[in-house]
Amino acid sequence: MARDMVRGMDPEWVKNLYGIALKPDAVFYLKVSPEHLIQRNFMKNHTLDYWESGMDLGLSMDMFDSFVKYQKLLAGKFRELQVVHGFTMVNGNRSVDAVNRELQRQIDSVLSN
Repeated sequence: MARDMVRGMDPEWVKNLYGIALKPDAVFYLKVSPEHLIQRNFMKNHTLDYWESGMDLGLSMDMFDSFVKYQKLLAGKFRELQVVHGFTMVNGNRSVDAVNRELQRQIDSVLSN
């Protein structure tokens, strides 16, 4: 939903489009800074993705600059969606082990309720 809305789709249309999806028991958003995302992308793919850089939006001719701008737009949209849908934000800038431990605790909490 966030990617569609950042790309200019009408929020009500997007909401109706995804309205057929089942409501999950929990949603976890791993909030990661654009700088960390760049590092992780290069560790995994050795490049940045055209779409994840928002190059189609014309934010910048420079892919790195466009990536940071697009990811910041997405983060803002996810914050808006979090207020509406109440999903859990998790600090993804930490180590994989730290994020994994927190997710395990959060999931255990959901399952125990």
